[in-house]
Amino acid sequence: MRPVFRGPRNLRRQIVVGLVCVLLGFAVVGTAQTNDTTGVLATARESDLIQILDDLTQRRTRLEAETRSLVTARDQLLAGSPEQVIAQTRARVDALSVLAGTVPVYGPGIVVRLQDPQGVLDASIILDAVQELRDAGAEAIDINGQRIIVSTWFADGHTRGIDISGATVTPPYVITAIGEGDTMAAALRIPGGVADAVNAAGAHFSAQTSADMTIDSIVQPQRPRYAAPTS
Repeated sequence: MRPVFRGPRNLRRQIVVGLVCVLLGFAVVGTAQTNDTTGVLATARESDLIQILDDLTQRRTRLEAETRSLVTARDQLLAGSPEQVIAQTRARVDALSVLAGTVPVYGPGIVVRLQDPQGVLDASIILDAVQELRDAGAEAIDINGQRIIVSTWFADGHTRGIDISGATVTPPYVITAIGEGDTMAAALRIPGGVADAVNAAGAHFSAQTSADMTIDSIVQPQRPRYAAPTS
């Protein structure tokens, strides 16, 4: 059966209908996201709103700085000499080793302690803390001797504590993160955030920044089963 050509007028109508559907989709998503935050923002105090705005501004600034850094690195690799390319590649390998958790790291950061004598905290709160730290610029994270990387998973323990990629850890949970300590502390204490959730559950949240700390835990790299680098 041959396709039926319905003419330019019908084609334009189909295009308009398609655009309207796309715009409606964006509107629905935007409305859902707005509804999720409207309740918190409507009841927040002025000081809380200022803190939330400052946190969003800091996140945007970090992302813009990261974008500029990546663009600069790309331009240098394209225009540099072989020696410069090798040096840039080695620096990139070092950075990826930190992100992959295959090397110990040191630097400024924060130590978060979650005292939970009643065992009321579950894996979701620990995951929220990790995500907030990452959003605030944490470059390396350790929880009770377990290095946290992009593939780390969390689950509630069978009896007490939580499972971190198959390893069971029990309270108190000590989260060590390398990065800008003050920024991470502020992110965790955002109204309605991790600190409030921990305290509301009946546990106790505390955080202390440090100018120099070390994360010794590492992750042994695993050989991929399916993926292979291209030539």
